Amino acid sequence: MKKPKTILCIAAILVFAAAAFLGFWLYRHEKAQNEDLRELQSRQSAALAAAEELSARLTRLEIKSDYAEASYIYFPLGNSITVHAPNEVWWNEVGMAASDADHDYVHLVAAYLFASRGKTACHPYYFYAWETAEDRSSKLSLLDPFLDPGLDLVTIQLGENAEDLSTFEQDFEELIRYVQAKSPGARMLVIDDFWPNGERSRMKQSAAEKTGAEFISLKDIQGSVGMEAGTGAVVYDAAGNPHTVENADVAAHPGDIGMQAIADRIIEALQADEANR
Repeated sequence: MKKPKTILCIAAILVFAAAAFLGFWLYRHEKAQNEDLRELQSRQSAALAAAEELSARLTRLEIKSDYAEASYIYFPLGNSITVHAPNEVWWNEVGMAASDADHDYVHLVAAYLFASRGKTACHPYYFYAWETAEDRSSKLSLLDPFLDPGLDLVTIQLGENAEDLSTFEQDFEELIRYVQAKSPGARMLVIDDFWPNGERSRMKQSAAEKTGAEFISLKDIQGSVGMEAGTGAVVYDAAGNPHTVENADVAAHPGDIGMQAIADRIIEALQADEANR
């Protein structure tokens, strides 16, 4: 009677040992796979970082080359009203809701400058990251590729996406002073909010006054539906293909009429300065 029990015990030990060995093998195999996966991910991250750095360097070189060849340098800094990359609801890398590249306020101002000042370099920058950051000062260095002692004009069209206004005025003042330190010869124009927000407009105007920048009021067009593109507006991508605006957020952006109104106020400020010379 003891022999079957002994056989069963041996069999159980063998099964347990086999299971333990298999478990250990699977553990070692999975660990090796995870290490390989982590190494692969690390290599991919390093390659991506290197590609991004190379792209950034090429962008800086392109910008500096354009600056060197221009007789006038204009840096438009803003949010989607200034420039926005294509996505699922927007189709051209221009100011959102403008019908094409000739009708956003940046290109309208640049065309005026080209006609009145000669060859103009213009590289708009989308700075939404600053508007929505918890620590806005941490984003200022992103502007460095665009800032240069030779800048002639800087327009700052920012604020519409900023919900936390607890330090907004101080942050806006810091932003202006950062640009001024890097580009001390540039004329600085701070553009009012397109959509009405009295408190934010007051803060922007105050920051402009404290730093010697000029404030461009949009009070007379704020909240005007006629200045917005509206749903159903037809816009064109870079290849000239038509698209219909259906997204409500895009539709609320300035259409061609609104973009022209913003450009007109910037140009009026420039012309007033020329008249006083």
